[in-house]
Amino acid sequence: MTFMAGLVFSGTKINLTHTSSGSHSPWISIDSQERLVVVWVEEDWPLPGIADIFFMTKSGDTWTEGRETVSQLYDARSPQLVCGPSGIFHMVYDDGSNWSAEDIFYRFYSIEENRWSNIERVFNSYFISKHPKLRINSSGHLFVMWTRNLKQAPISKIVMSSRETGGLWPENNEFVSQNSENQADFCSFDVYQDNIHAAWLDNRSGVWEIYYNEKTGGSWGTPQKLTQGGGKSAPSLVADRKGGIHILFGSDQGNLTAMRREQNTWTAPVILSTGYVPPGPVDLVLHKNNTLHAVWVETHSTDSAVYYAQGTSEGTWLPPFKAAEGVNAENPRITLSETGQAHILWEDSGLSGNKDIFYTESIPSVVPPVAQIALSDETGIAPFTIECDASSSLPGEGEILSFWWEFGDGSPLEEGESISHTYTSSGNFTLKLYVTNTLLLCTREIKEVSILSGPFPPIDVQVAKVTDRGLFYVDRVNAVTWEINPKNTGKVSIDSYLIYRKLKTDGDENFKITGRVNSSTFRFADRDFITDDERDLYDYAVSAMDAQGREGPKQIAATMEEGAGGSGRQNRNQR
Repeated sequence: MTFMAGLVFSGTKINLTHTSSGSHSPWISIDSQERLVVVWVEEDWPLPGIADIFFMTKSGDTWTEGRETVSQLYDARSPQLVCGPSGIFHMVYDDGSNWSAEDIFYRFYSIEENRWSNIERVFNSYFISKHPKLRINSSGHLFVMWTRNLKQAPISKIVMSSRETGGLWPENNEFVSQNSENQADFCSFDVYQDNIHAAWLDNRSGVWEIYYNEKTGGSWGTPQKLTQGGGKSAPSLVADRKGGIHILFGSDQGNLTAMRREQNTWTAPVILSTGYVPPGPVDLVLHKNNTLHAVWVETHSTDSAVYYAQGTSEGTWLPPFKAAEGVNAENPRITLSETGQAHILWEDSGLSGNKDIFYTESIPSVVPPVAQIALSDETGIAPFTIECDASSSLPGEGEILSFWWEFGDGSPLEEGESISHTYTSSGNFTLKLYVTNTLLLCTREIKEVSILSGPFPPIDVQVAKVTDRGLFYVDRVNAVTWEINPKNTGKVSIDSYLIYRKLKTDGDENFKITGRVNSSTFRFADRDFITDDERDLYDYAVSAMDAQGREGPKQIAATMEEGAGGSGRQNRNQR
């Protein structure tokens, strides 16, 4: 299969900061609505000699102004930002009164509420803790890894801490690097299923090399030395959706090297670039379609530029190309939208001569694929299995390489042109299909799936005012009627129907059961009203219950005029 590049960059380089004091160490992340959040370190803020973390957001084509997160105790540095599964942005950074006392801190940011959470101290080290990295798994569990100096001597270790969402950070941390009398620094790690994979720089052999360790079965293994010759730069690591591990790093020789582990075996290193790549940060990320995306800086005689490359999880890399021109570019970072658009951030010399933060984005250079979903059903009763088919998808320019499905229920993404999936719990789920072609262009299609906890609600639910007048009485009735929902046929056995009532001025959460009838009855009379006006005070709804005691959602009744017939029209649904 032949691969070729299908992305180019817009050519528009946006200066986001324009500061006189200096901006550096940027990070960028994106949510499922393609809203960006950018953070960076702003020097000499709020006072000369110290720094704080600033941020801005982008929605559509609009950037907000840069604002202070007020994260500093004394001198905030090294922010990293990750968007979690619920759309909340999480940040870690180091902060301290001086270079001999720094700790790791955590906050989260909500775009909807436009606010940062209170500051949490991840670990109180009493010495130096720095260069934190953050990961979040599909259930929202937080993992933070960082460099910890244990004493004033040049000895440092890689450690990790973790907690559930809303929990407390533990007092102890896990010893990842397992070194003793040397330095370990600049970690990168990822979480795949229940395992954690980490890489870092380590000089236990006398020179800086890449080391790797993994946590499986609840325990960390013995670190592996992956490189030879020394002079390596900070690694970037990701775990792909098939269990492969990928590490990217530069070296003093100016090469950019990729390493890959498949089925517990490290393959031969691949040099992605022989242009001069100075020791410094590189950034490697994984898209939901299981493709790899990398950015780095190459320095030449007159300038430095940001470069970008794409690769497959099997280790095939497309030729890298220049994403943006620069002067003194450093610290490139990348994030990817669900549709595969690359958003790149870096620091470079601005008009004032100090560092500013710059941004650019990718655009397709050819026709991308078209994702098309066909489902066996979009609504069912839990547990419910749906058949998903993507065979009508179009490749665009190139051939289709892969189909990846995301089911919206927290389960891992799955690959395949046609696939089945079982929803085990009720709820409304967003199902997504990612189609990728041999140009590594990706498109996404979305379907909404509704899974009920019990039977489908009855249909044609109506309430009509009925008045029966006799010589000595007047019987005022609200008559609620409904019909069988054919979607239940062959799927569930209806045992009874529940009738609900509430005041019209109340919310739907105030519906209370006012009656129950067997499965062969499709009418309920709410009677004994004293006046006609009293009957007008109420709304009604009906739900179905099966033989196992599972109740489905309510169907709210449409109100009919007194004496009116026909099916009427339902005016609201409550799921």
